[in-house]
Amino acid sequence: MTEDTLIRELERRADGVHGAPFSVDHVRSKAQSIRRRRRTAVAGAVAGVVAAAIVVPATLIGGSAPTSPDPAPAPPSVTPSTPVAPGSSVLHDGVLTRPDGSTVPLDVDTADVQQYGVLTDGRIVVASSKPYGVQVYAPDGQLESEHTVALNAITMSADDRLAAWVDESFRVVVLESGVREPTTFDSGIPMPGEAIGSIDAVYGADCANDGCTVLGGDFATTTTEVGLHANPDLITSEPLRVSAVSPDGTRWAVTFPAGENEQFGCSGLYDPATGAVLARNCDTTVWSFSPDGALLTGARGDNGMWASVEVLDADLGVIWTYEPADGQTIKDWGWADPEHLLVVVAGLDAQPQWSLLRVPVDGGEPEVAAGPVPGPNAEQPPVYLVSA
Repeated sequence: MTEDTLIRELERRADGVHGAPFSVDHVRSKAQSIRRRRRTAVAGAVAGVVAAAIVVPATLIGGSAPTSPDPAPAPPSVTPSTPVAPGSSVLHDGVLTRPDGSTVPLDVDTADVQQYGVLTDGRIVVASSKPYGVQVYAPDGQLESEHTVALNAITMSADDRLAAWVDESFRVVVLESGVREPTTFDSGIPMPGEAIGSIDAVYGADCANDGCTVLGGDFATTTTEVGLHANPDLITSEPLRVSAVSPDGTRWAVTFPAGENEQFGCSGLYDPATGAVLARNCDTTVWSFSPDGALLTGARGDNGMWASVEVLDADLGVIWTYEPADGQTIKDWGWADPEHLLVVVAGLDAQPQWSLLRVPVDGGEPEVAAGPVPGPNAEQPPVYLVSA
């Protein structure tokens, strides 16, 4: 795949990809993505206090919640033995708010943050356009290390124990929670010429002893299981691209190639142990598992905006749909915990207001967790950035 072909493919896919760090400007100028205006230090501190209200009912911080649909059936219960991954963090004006409501300032210009994730040991992994590369920050926000990359994007495991990227030599690198130095694999994702492959998923543990799995591909299909010392072809029952792996590693959320004259392909749940497609849905694109793996989210959008987010059960049936209030659009989302989504909404008018909502997945009333704050046109990247 040539560079121009890769750029066209990334541009074509960027509008429909949740939280996608890839667009033509990402590849060419390395400076387009999470654009938001830098406030003063005082305003940033105030924003951090407001953002910390993620875990506080909206009635305590003010603001009105949009009208929600009729309550949906309660989500399925989860046994205590089910692994539960951490919830999403939120970055706003250089202040990171963790799922527990604690905050830490980061010495970053959030306009340069392409993507970020928070490991379970508290370290923050940032893919940045300026400086171009991956920076790792200690739990207290101090810069710990910097890494050169071929593409400033990261892939987090569902349990937030692993962060993976492609280094300047096109090799796969994985940073593991509790391990100071990242593990560098002998090779990268097989691609023709000098093209850069995609890291579609990473999961497992003890990467230094070949205990973690990296799934790579060509941004359209997952083709390779990257190992510490070998890159075997990935054998699946049909062509697919992995979009997420369940917290326990037993199921993959996948998309199938779109048919002729189709913009989107169907989505499915795939069992890698047996090669069986456990469920299929052609009306939405599946993106992420809930922290306990019981539910999933799905959405389709255009130009970085979504009219709704669907909550799906283990059979990929829609159990509830969240739609923002009139005059608003969805810009980003993530899981706060197994029962709530964090949803970023923006107004569609000339002077849009942006808000972060905490939305129950059982159809209950959304809470305003932070905002509203003024921001750019809704077609621009989010003001509140939810962690990968």
